[in-house]
Amino acid sequence: IRLSLVGSEMCIRDRSPCVHAIVAADLGRLDDALDHFRRTARMDLDDLNGNVRDGVHAAAMGGTWLAMAEGFGGFRVRDGEPCFHPRLPEGWTRLRFRLAWQGRVIEVDADREATRYRLIRGEALTVRHRLEPLRLEPDEPAERPTSARLRGVVFDLDGVLTDSAEYH
Repeated sequence: IRLSLVGSEMCIRDRSPCVHAIVAADLGRLDDALDHFRRTARMDLDDLNGNVRDGVHAAAMGGTWLAMAEGFGGFRVRDGEPCFHPRLPEGWTRLRFRLAWQGRVIEVDADREATRYRLIRGEALTVRHRLEPLRLEPDEPAERPTSARLRGVVFDLDGVLTDSAEYH
């Protein structure tokens, strides 16, 4: 991956758009991720490289799934467990995909409010949603909020953490 910073903007070379979609999604740059996702998804449909006459780009087809699952679905493997961190780009209302994992089939179905997990085939397992462990049992869907939940608030008016007297 070739990344360079120019001012406050990130410039990405016009190669491997599926990988760039994943990296941009990880960086929270969902508009950029969507642009790269579209490029890989439309590689053959729009004949972007001018060589469809020679056959389709199987890597671009697989890359489309990877950009969707690993980019927008946030799929990773950490400590031997499947982890998900879904985030939907502007204009998307839903993201749903399935993946095979060690003899099991897991379905991830995310919208703006909630992400639902379903173990379609195989024995129970633990996945992680935004790093939180989540046990999946056969035929028992599990649901978590798609967005991060507020875990705490720091409120300081008496100068314990910072001197705020000048603002009063």
